[in-house]
Amino acid sequence: MENDEKDRHVLAAAIIGGCSLILTFNLKHFPESALKDYSVEARHPQDYLQVLYELERERVVSCLGEIAGRKKKETQDVLIELGKALPKFSQRLLDDLGMT
Repeated sequence: MENDEKDRHVLAAAIIGGCSLILTFNLKHFPESALKDYSVEARHPQDYLQVLYELERERVVSCLGEIAGRKKKETQDVLIELGKALPKFSQRLLDDLGMT
């Protein structure tokens, strides 16, 4: 395997598990050249969540509401917290839900 040695176990698990996608904040450890032979892609969680939101808006919003309920917070507050790691995703939902 040619991806970063500290993350080879992640790629190995994806291959053995038959996963075609690795979600990671650390894309530099998973270059396309190291993944293509295994038919695996690496994506940033923010990109994945934006696509998921496009496909299943109501479900994503519902899940965020459940998360907020478990945390005893408002959905807006959960989205603001998510904005630290996922700013584009968070801002998109805040805008779409009229929370800005």
